[in-house]
Amino acid sequence: MNNMMNKEKLSFIKMRCMVTILIILCISVIIQFGPLINAVPKYDELEIQKYKVKLEQAINEKISPRKQLEVGIRMFDIVCFNETIPLLKLSENTVACVKPKTAEKLMDRYWGIVKNKELSHGPDFSCGNAWSIKYDNTKPNNSTIIKIMRNEIKKFSELILWQPIIISYSDENILFISLHGSFQADENSSIIKALEKMNSISKVEYLPRVCN
Repeated sequence: MNNMMNKEKLSFIKMRCMVTILIILCISVIIQFGPLINAVPKYDELEIQKYKVKLEQAINEKISPRKQLEVGIRMFDIVCFNETIPLLKLSENTVACVKPKTAEKLMDRYWGIVKNKELSHGPDFSCGNAWSIKYDNTKPNNSTIIKIMRNEIKKFSELILWQPIIISYSDENILFISLHGSFQADENSSIIKALEKMNSISKVEYLPRVCN
């Protein structure tokens, strides 16, 4: 009789131990994956906070456009001072701060373009676009390629217009161009046709875009 009672007592203790262990495991899972995890800022939110700090630093220290680009401020967000305005150079990934009258003269000369006052800070495009350019023995100038692309882009998107156009090379007379933004099929087609009109370029091919 006593043996049976002892066995029942032992089994009851084991059951309690198992229940306790299960409760502890459940609590640990809830803490790790439950509501508390939502209190931690997401990666994108942290990056946005860091970027805002950079912008505030640029404003407080009144650093030059070149320095702003070096610290990671986007061309679209360049801050100008002393009654000057940002002017994007069409043939390069640079922005200058100039007087409004000077900007008008430079735009007349087809040197650059100013930002529309109605637009706010530039977005973070999640789509990366790329093109391959096959050229003959004479390599086309980067500045010419960039300007041709921007001339087409400004017809349909000022936001993309202010994104940097990156050009890299291969060993077989091929250039690779990358640019962030969202393009329609006809917009992409207009860019390709404009590039293929250059004498030294024989073929332009759009590569599948990567979107996060």
